[in-house]
Amino acid sequence: GTGLRGARDRGHGAPRGDPSMAGLDTDMQPAVTPLDAALVKAVGDFCRWCVGAELPIVRGWTNAVSRPSSAYIVVTPFSATWQATTSRSYSPGEDGRGRVTVARSMSRRVQVDFYGPDAQAQAQAVATLAQDMTGCCFLKPYNLTPLTATDPQELTGMAGNEQAEPRWMLELEIQPGPEFAGVTVELDFFDNVNLGLHPQA
Repeated sequence: GTGLRGARDRGHGAPRGDPSMAGLDTDMQPAVTPLDAALVKAVGDFCRWCVGAELPIVRGWTNAVSRPSSAYIVVTPFSATWQATTSRSYSPGEDGRGRVTVARSMSRRVQVDFYGPDAQAQAQAVATLAQDMTGCCFLKPYNLTPLTATDPQELTGMAGNEQAEPRWMLELEIQPGPEFAGVTVELDFFDNVNLGLHPQA
């Protein structure tokens, strides 16, 4: 069958949240990069600070995880935009082998969805403070810099049993620090050059 026992037989273990979601393949969800994890952590902490409440923070694009039953916030990192050309830094090695780190400054867009009766006020508070120096100061310890915030948009829709589910959404553009922007590869190089002059014919 495709129920709970089938999911366990495929090596997925017991599913989290709603048992009716047991047939979902949790191994196929997008991988979480260090930058994505840092963005969700930082933006989640920032939202809680702005609204003054310890709301549950849910990372977007996660399979087989049920939504919280009360008010919550969904943080979804997506799309990257390059902000500069590449820069290089070199690390010498032995026997002509070294490493080069190529970095390129970028920004990431992060969608933030607010669910619950106070979603509108929460979205407006986050959008306002993200555009202020207080937002820069809050995110500085995370090595992140807020660049822009969109106007909050109402996306309230009908849930089950004909009940309206309040939802407001905004997007933040955030620039990560250089530690998130580098790729390191091996590179042949030399640091000792013997030069001589050759007489002209």
